[in-house]
Amino acid sequence: PIYNLSAVFTATIEGEIIECNNAFVNMFGYQSKEEILKVNTNSMYESDIGRKFFLEKLKEEKIISNFEANGIRKDGSVISTLINANLISDNIMQVTILNITGRKKYQAEILKLSRGIEQSPNMIIITDLDGNIEYANPKITEVTGYTQEELIGKNPRIFQSGQTPNEIYKELWDTILYGKIWKGELLDKRKNGELY
Repeated sequence: PIYNLSAVFTATIEGEIIECNNAFVNMFGYQSKEEILKVNTNSMYESDIGRKFFLEKLKEEKIISNFEANGIRKDGSVISTLINANLISDNIMQVTILNITGRKKYQAEILKLSRGIEQSPNMIIITDLDGNIEYANPKITEVTGYTQEELIGKNPRIFQSGQTPNEIYKELWDTILYGKIWKGELLDKRKNGELY
């Protein structure tokens, strides 16, 4: 919960911290304001090049929004941060920082999972609760002959050959709507009418 709070501090352009809130102290792993006030903010960020770019942009534009940088906590661990800053005088900046480490990890996981689905040798479709297709992986389009555009928004009935008993489809939907896994065989047809 502490990492969801915005850290706020005021510092000189040279990195001397003038004032900060407790969220800033906690975000960077220090014990107290007194301890963190002895630290120069220049040592709290990973990239010298990024820091120089940030300061040049701040001096030029007087305000920076949504600048991403990796921060270094007292224990040496790295956190991903999103920074908003205002130059409130020639030499003083006020900075708000949000710890986005969790978000970055989540985005990386989502990317990994989506690549896995995209590259799967299995046919995968995702539907909404009404059964309308929201996603079809490339294997579906390869096997069925339908394009992504032809499938999105359609019902998987588009694949039905008419040779699979309706009871099987009822069992399938009853099972998955209860959050269970259904296993079975369907005789479906491709766009060109061939059965598979």
